[in-house]
Amino acid sequence: MQQGKLTIEDSIWNLIRMGNGKELLFVFHDFDQSSAYYTSLEPALGHKFTIIAIDLPGFGLSEWHQKKINKKTLLVLIERLKLEFKAEKINIAGIGFGSLYVMTLLEQRSEWIEKALIIAPLGLKRNSWETAVLFNFLGKRKIKQAIQNPEQLERYMKPLLKWYFLRKEDLPELDRYIRDVSYSELLNKTFPQHYPLVPEIQKVKWNIKKWKTALTIYCDEGKPFQLKNAKTLTQKTNTVNLEKFTREQKMDKSWLMSTIEQHFNPFH
Repeated sequence: MQQGKLTIEDSIWNLIRMGNGKELLFVFHDFDQSSAYYTSLEPALGHKFTIIAIDLPGFGLSEWHQKKINKKTLLVLIERLKLEFKAEKINIAGIGFGSLYVMTLLEQRSEWIEKALIIAPLGLKRNSWETAVLFNFLGKRKIKQAIQNPEQLERYMKPLLKWYFLRKEDLPELDRYIRDVSYSELLNKTFPQHYPLVPEIQKVKWNIKKWKTALTIYCDEGKPFQLKNAKTLTQKTNTVNLEKFTREQKMDKSWLMSTIEQHFNPFH
């Protein structure tokens, strides 16, 4: 395992390189994690892949000096590494927050991608509970009220639920947001930075179909609207596969790592 840094414009991306396989695999971590989360992948995948884990802006050791990350910056980063390792194709995987990076690459450069894996997708629609509480005037006002009286969260969120800004399946995340100050402070800082990565889903769908990109998406079985949104990517293509997971599995690192290992090296 090797650690390195790559400077693009005035920001520094911290990277961890694992394995020495001929194929290239990029892995993007979830919220409040870092590239170190993926180090356990090396024994199972390192012989087949060179694995690049990246500290996303606002997390780990990356030094980010811009207000927002844009798609061009991500493409420059991945292309530089792709050229350095002389890779014609790349493989990509992302969990939660990291799925924004996978979705952006599918939207912008599907022709680069051999296989893609997303677990707990973010960015399947432009309006989410995060946008509701961070960007919507009514949402911000209702969240302030809920922080003062957490037990009445659903009552305060009722107008947003009624107008389809939110779904009931979003309430557990909202409950954490109003109760966990460190979580809400980090989300307030990093989500607006990453919001420009939220893709145009129709463009993602079109590029997957055009380039016949193999994509598997694992959706939370407790979030039917997440699954409904993910199904839009399966229309008129046979290269997109949908699976379900439980909330307990999402919290189980061993399940997450074994799922990634099985996806990219099913005969291990």
